[in-house]
Amino acid sequence: MSHEIRTPLNAIIGLSELQLNEPMSPNMRQRIEQIHRSGGLLLGIINDLLDFSKIEAGKMQTEKAIFNLAEVVEHLHTLFYVTCRDKGLQLSLSIQDELPLWYQGDALRLTQVLTNLLGNAVKFTQKGGIELRIYGQASPDQIYHLTFFSLRYGYRDI
Repeated sequence: MSHEIRTPLNAIIGLSELQLNEPMSPNMRQRIEQIHRSGGLLLGIINDLLDFSKIEAGKMQTEKAIFNLAEVVEHLHTLFYVTCRDKGLQLSLSIQDELPLWYQGDALRLTQVLTNLLGNAVKFTQKGGIELRIYGQASPDQIYHLTFFSLRYGYRDI
């Protein structure tokens, strides 16, 4: 089932990405960016739903691969920059300077969690900005424990 859902959506995302490399009017570029961004967000939702099904079935497996934390953060910035800009929000994503950039773990799951965190922050912040800070501390055996801190500032009073 996942293949049948993801394949056409990946085609939309891929073709829109190719189109973004072509010359076009600013108005057309904005529309293609919206298609591309919306496709990516929809793929994220579909992946989350499929993951929940795996969790409920007891078949969820996490990956243990080497990944670059800065690339994850750059991907998040790419995902949310235009939406924040369009809402007039500042977006700040940072990694503690002393942290190594390479880790072993599941970059896809980490990206999903942080995408949900930032997506909700963007959705519920009307003015000001959103900040994601990544801190870490090494244990004696040099295993890093990361902390992700999201902050909305200048948000609307209720």
